[in-house]
Amino acid sequence: MAGELVLPPEKLIDGKLQFARTPFCVAFQANWFKFIITTVHIFYGSTSSADMIKREKEIDTLTSILAKRAKKEEISYILLGDFNIPNVKDNTMKALEKYGFRVPDAIKQHPPI
Repeated sequence: MAGELVLPPEKLIDGKLQFARTPFCVAFQANWFKFIITTVHIFYGSTSSADMIKREKEIDTLTSILAKRAKKEEISYILLGDFNIPNVKDNTMKALEKYGFRVPDAIKQHPPI
């Protein structure tokens, strides 16, 4: 399986927007382990309050949908890409981890460039 993640009307960000850049998903299986890799490039914009809120909403929408699917389908989702998270204490990081997605400590310890 390979395809794009398109939001249904009831999940649109702020009731009207798809993702700034469409996430792509590809399914794999290695012996008993089934997983889907989803690549993302979350809205970039600036560090203005409005842009940061939009970024947080994109991440929250993405992770809530994928966490629900993971539980229902009994499959693991691995997220890769550019989340444009400025630091580990930011609300964007909280949105990423809110539904059970984990960020490796080695990545959290790497300072942003």
